[in-house]
Amino acid sequence: MINVNETKRTSLPPISSRLDSGVMVITFGDFDPFHWNEYTDRFSELLSGIARMTRPAVVVEPRGDYFGSALLDQLLRLYKKVSNAGGTMAFVPGNSVHSEILRQTRLDQLWPCFATVGDAVTHLQSSRQDE
Repeated sequence: MINVNETKRTSLPPISSRLDSGVMVITFGDFDPFHWNEYTDRFSELLSGIARMTRPAVVVEPRGDYFGSALLDQLLRLYKKVSNAGGTMAFVPGNSVHSEILRQTRLDQLWPCFATVGDAVTHLQSSRQDE
């Protein structure tokens, strides 16, 4: 039996963000259910920050193994916040499983997918200049 008090943190933070040439890059790292509150707190901070942005451009990059319904829910909430602010979002699948899940759920039709963060950032920058 696992003693929750003895569980060690994995490679947190589960969510990190950075600016790359004016585009927010959000990386979803390892998902640890024992730190769900910390995860949701950080995600809420990101959503609040995006709500204050004008036409945000966001690249999502999952790096962890988990890519289930809880993460998909977070991604859809993120997309709604970005699109309601007049922004755009792109996706960089971390592996073939992520790509397949996006294809099966047809979310790949909602978010353009790219092989690298650099490609996604370039695409979002050029999309903003074309408007």
